Amino acid sequence: MKTFKTKSGPFLERPFYSDSDIEKMCVAELSAVGLLPQTPGPVRIDRFIEKRFVVPTYQDLGEGILGLTRFTSRGVAEIVVSKELDDEGSEIAERRIRTTLAHEGGHGLLHTHLFVLAIGRTALVRRFQRPKEAKDSLQRRKVRWFCL
Repeated sequence: MKTFKTKSGPFLERPFYSDSDIEKMCVAELSAVGLLPQTPGPVRIDRFIEKRFVVPTYQDLGEGILGLTRFTSRGVAEIVVSKELDDEGSEIAERRIRTTLAHEGGHGLLHTHLFVLAIGRTALVRRFQRPKEAKDSLQRRKVRWFCL
């Protein structure tokens, strides 16, 4: 992993992981909790999240927000998935839930160190708020970074 200084976003430094870094980290993490498939196949991402981080919860997150991860100085405190998505009950919604869990798990694996190091040293963290009036779909998709 490399880090780069940045002038935007919530942190003053941004990590960069190569594809091989991410692959090695994921294989190691899945192996550590006994969930790495022996042959190529689906990963039980919901079980991985439970064993590695926390039991995910389902809450009303508002329009356009599928999931979020809350961090504390100890790491991942909560992973939340949209209740609306869960209530839909369709096959597509189930895939989106799994994708959202994988995405949030990625935040837990790749970003926890940022919060652990930064909490208590507020100079390293910038405030990052969701735009009040999103002008385009890209702005609407920006998410908040949660520090508790």
